[in-house]
Amino acid sequence: MPIRFLVLGEGWPAKRAVRTIQAHTNGRLVAWISPDTDKHELEIELSDFNSARGAEYVRKQQVDWVVSANNIQIVGEDVLREVGYKAINLHPAPLPEYAGLHCHQWAIRNGDKFFGVTIHVMGGCIDSGDIVAEHKFVLSGEETGLSLFIKCMGEGASLLEVVLNTILSGRDLGRRQQDLSKRRVYRHSDAIASELNWQEPAERLIRFIRACNYEPFASPTYSARLKLINGDVVTIISAIIGGFTAEEPGSFVKVSESGIHVAAGDRREVVVTKAKHAGIDLYGHALAAFFGSYGRAA
Repeated sequence: MPIRFLVLGEGWPAKRAVRTIQAHTNGRLVAWISPDTDKHELEIELSDFNSARGAEYVRKQQVDWVVSANNIQIVGEDVLREVGYKAINLHPAPLPEYAGLHCHQWAIRNGDKFFGVTIHVMGGCIDSGDIVAEHKFVLSGEETGLSLFIKCMGEGASLLEVVLNTILSGRDLGRRQQDLSKRRVYRHSDAIASELNWQEPAERLIRFIRACNYEPFASPTYSARLKLINGDVVTIISAIIGGFTAEEPGSFVKVSESGIHVAAGDRREVVVTKAKHAGIDLYGHALAAFFGSYGRAA
């Protein structure tokens, strides 16, 4: 008898999950619920799966497995009990060190050398269930928030396909408990409250800027905003480490062909190479002309 799957989520991982299930003779897709699902058509939406309404849907549809992929909505205990906790979640970060949201951005900010993706069994506590598969990779020193997010989605989709094929073939999933003493949870509120602090070392500031770089899209959390003495706010898109300086942190050191040099807390310069003001990209001569009349950050 085919195994009946409910897929919750969006993007590449969810699409790969759907295709994997549909391609297997032992798989049956009950439904794929995404943020774009027409609630009036299916009479259900993602947020319902954290309630008795979602549990009732799972019961009526005789779901065997719930697959959460690129899904930030919580799957509630009622739903998990209904399927006997046969539910897996693709978490786009290593566990238990990176539970929660926007973990790829935090990994860049923290200066990690490695990152990865994890598939775990869902339980009562978010991102704390037994790990069934994981994949780690080298974290490039040039990664931006967007480039690392894309990499996590691609690696996660591939890993999810492997796990689903294991389930579909009737083989047991290997499981190991997380060492929750190493658990750290990153919250959305922690990320959106982030601001540039020029007292910090230049390297840390560069990582902060890279982590929120989602060009050409907007960052889902914070932006690297530079406040000027006239009240204007400029969003820094990219920057590199420059030379040494005796100027106080936050001071504009000089304007060069490379960009705008700002003093950091360790007496190194952060060279802003691209910025945005009032929706207009600034780099090269335009960047130099804009900053030419300013002498210090607010």
